[in-house]
Amino acid sequence: MLLGELPPDYTLVVSNGLPYLAFAEDVSQVAFVAKGKNGPVLIANGRQTDPYLGLRYPVFSGTGAVLFDTVEKNPGGKIAYLVNMTLTEFFDKKRTDDLSTLPDIDTIQPHFSPDGKHVAVKIIKGNSEAVLLDGKAGTWYDKVVSPSFNPRTSNVAFFAKRGVQWLMIDGVDQRKLDYEPSYLQFDYQGKPIILGRPIVGGNTSYDKEFADFGESGRGPLYKSVGPLVTNPVGPGFAYVAEDSEGRKYVLHGDRRDGPYGGFVFPLRFTEDGKHLFYAVISHEESRFIFDDHSYRERGLISGLVANANGFAYATVTEKQARIVLNGREVASFTGDGPIPSADSIALSSDALKVAYVVEYPKKGMQVRCDEFASPFYARINGLQFRNNGSDLVFGAAKGRKFVKVTVTLT
Repeated sequence: MLLGELPPDYTLVVSNGLPYLAFAEDVSQVAFVAKGKNGPVLIANGRQTDPYLGLRYPVFSGTGAVLFDTVEKNPGGKIAYLVNMTLTEFFDKKRTDDLSTLPDIDTIQPHFSPDGKHVAVKIIKGNSEAVLLDGKAGTWYDKVVSPSFNPRTSNVAFFAKRGVQWLMIDGVDQRKLDYEPSYLQFDYQGKPIILGRPIVGGNTSYDKEFADFGESGRGPLYKSVGPLVTNPVGPGFAYVAEDSEGRKYVLHGDRRDGPYGGFVFPLRFTEDGKHLFYAVISHEESRFIFDDHSYRERGLISGLVANANGFAYATVTEKQARIVLNGREVASFTGDGPIPSADSIALSSDALKVAYVVEYPKKGMQVRCDEFASPFYARINGLQFRNNGSDLVFGAAKGRKFVKVTVTLT
């Protein structure tokens, strides 16, 4: 199924080897940035914007393609963002000789409301910072941290500092904090969990950090804590904590697993909230942890996926790459063979099948699952199973066309 095509005399914009290309979660749409003689444009669903300098990676929300753009070099010195291909200018400076008065967008990653209809991002102007919601700047503060949306109320929530006082802001509600916050997460009921550092004698203790669970109290002090994840459907959370000697622990419920050396990443719950899984990566070896089960591996573990019925991941060393399904090797590549793509592994709902992308240096990318092997493509994204594992779906780039590919497995 054809989703899009590069217009004549346009080239796909690529940065650090990655094209500015995105497929929607259900692979029904594609958005990409292409450069023509008049400059870069965003193209999605057969529509195309005017040329804008500084276009960045497109992102899909639940309602369509969203792209943030700091276009300080544009004619007129405008800063703009694009939502569903509609250009919204929230600052328009008529003179182009003094761009220092324009605010900067702090991040290229927008924050979406749960329904995908609203977008928030932090902006900076001189020594002041604010949250931009749907193109409108809110109150300016000395500092703004972690803008996001409360999943239950859809309010914009963030930390703000005015003078020496830190605030937790959730919609119109404000709460004073006696510590410096660093990260904000909400549980399934919309209650905030905050990571923060103590303030002693007016100074922040950057060698200490804790988790604040609100009415449930605070966790113990560590050198650092995070990342933190919450159970998506019920009570429960988990986070990584590092002690003063560099040892890592995973805290969840009444448990403290570890100590571990190296990195603990990523930390996730399965969608049903019943299983916690993560990888521990070090120079000597790596381990995949799924609840109480530990699987030791040589090399780097990547592409972790898991559900209620099982898990899959890839391992890569200098001489070998492997695909592992439920603790069992299902594919192996050695020597000059293909390399699994770390971000393109899919697991069927019954955890009996794993699909993955392999990349050949000269041929391109290919999807594999059991005995199935797809044609080669220049780029593959959004690999997923459908219909209880009987179909594979993914987005692909081949030549100047971007397509949705559906394969029925026999």
